Amino acid sequence: MPGRVLDWTKQVNAKVLPFALLNVAFDREVPLPGTPLLTREGKVVAIIFQSAASGKIAYAIPAEAVHRVLRDFGQGGPLVRGWLGLALRAENQRAQVARVLPNSPAANAGLLAGDILTNIGERKISDYADSANAFFYLIPGAPVRVQLLRGAEPLEFTLTPAPPGGM
Repeated sequence: MPGRVLDWTKQVNAKVLPFALLNVAFDREVPLPGTPLLTREGKVVAIIFQSAASGKIAYAIPAEAVHRVLRDFGQGGPLVRGWLGLALRAENQRAQVARVLPNSPAANAGLLAGDILTNIGERKISDYADSANAFFYLIPGAPVRVQLLRGAEPLEFTLTPAPPGGM
């Protein structure tokens, strides 16, 4: 059943989601939860999560999020997200670093409070919700490129996320 992606849902009722959901519109009723959404080539790109407000719009979990969870479960453990040691404030319009925790990957790389995140890996960051979404996909031990603005100067760092709670 063809659908078209409208946009991303990053928060619900002012609560930031742990990862962004796709908003998908359908010409007919929304498929049942768990239904895969496929490209024309048959590649799964998302899975229907639930209907949205309208009977023809649904939230879908990106296949990348499913793969991220399965990666850790397939290794016999719970989902373990990578930790950079950054604190951001959700109320800020931009993804501005409020605090860098001591002895964290971010501190060791030289990130500073006041830095504004612009990219984490391949993900563009424009606000706090974008950063929360990008943090979901971090894997402990897998280096990630972080781009930011320090004042007007663009900078790039490579950080290696640690397991939650530190190194």
